[in-house]
Amino acid sequence: MPDIGQTLSHDTVVERPRSGGSPYSRLDTSDQLSRLGGMKVTEIGAYEAKTHLSRILAKVQQGRTFYITRRGRRLAELRPAPADGGRPAFGCDQGRVVVAATFDDPIPGMDDYSR
Repeated sequence: MPDIGQTLSHDTVVERPRSGGSPYSRLDTSDQLSRLGGMKVTEIGAYEAKTHLSRILAKVQQGRTFYITRRGRRLAELRPAPADGGRPAFGCDQGRVVVAATFDDPIPGMDDYSR
């Protein structure tokens, strides 16, 4: 039997078993989302994450999510970054915003305040 967290091949990592009763007793939101999306969240030790960071980042780039643990406790979650939309292109709202022709006209009753 391989050790927990030991890499068996390029894509296989032995996962740490969860402790404490039913596997559904302590679900957090990210676990539920990963179950809905069909993406398995893998737990890896901090030492393994440091040792194989480039391989792990390649898998994250493909959409995988990892929990980095120390002594069985989750410390961090490594997941793909949200797509960066960047700056909007100049004129992208053209035709969506309409400025009335009376925009610059004086406001009735504000003459006393504008001098």
